[in-house]
Parts: sequence; structure tokens; C-alpha cells
Amino acid sequence: MSIYTCTICSGPFDPASEGGIVGDVGILPTAFCPTWRAGLWDLHEQLRLPVCCEQCDWCEDADG
Repeated sequence: MSIYTCTICSGPFDPASEGGIVGDVGILPTAFCPTWRAGLWDLHEQLRLPVCCEQCDWCEDADG
């Protein structure tokens, strides 16, 4: 059992039993508790722009 401290809220969590994620953002070590991981994922989905290719006229919106 490894206890990590969330980079954002400083709360302790165990990724093996609770979820969350531990890794690096560039060269900065990061750990996100389950609450912040879910929140950041939701923010990512809300801000995601459509992906389009002008050369082949293909486009995918944020909903897939």
C-alpha cells in the first residue's frame, strides 16, 4: 500500500485501492486524488476543441 499526497488538494490517497493517478507532467512529478482526477478529466472534455483536417475535409466534434 502506497500513500501519495494529491498535488492540488494535499489530501492523502492510495491509487491501488481508491483510484487517482500518479505520474509526471513533463519533468514535474504529480499525483491526483480520485476527486481531482475526475475533475480534471471533466474540464478536459469541456475544453476539447473539434479536430479537423483541412486537407481531407474530415472533422470530428467533441462528442465523437
